[in-house]
Amino acid sequence: MANKHRGSSFEDFLKEDGIFEECNAEAVKRKMKTSCTADLLHKYSNFTTEMGNHREEIFKFPS
Repeated sequence: MANKHRGSSFEDFLKEDGIFEECNAEAVKRKMKTSCTADLLHKYSNFTTEMGNHREEIFKFPS
């Protein structure tokens, strides 16, 4: 039995307004950016662990 309170999907709403493709492209870009940022943070964390240094010591500017 179908839920009588359930309407169309959010995707259908965006398609009706003609902005589905634009919203979908932006969502993909944000997901890729988040994924890349997480990868870089993970690599950075591994780097500092392997070097046995803290972030402040690695990126210390000479006085």
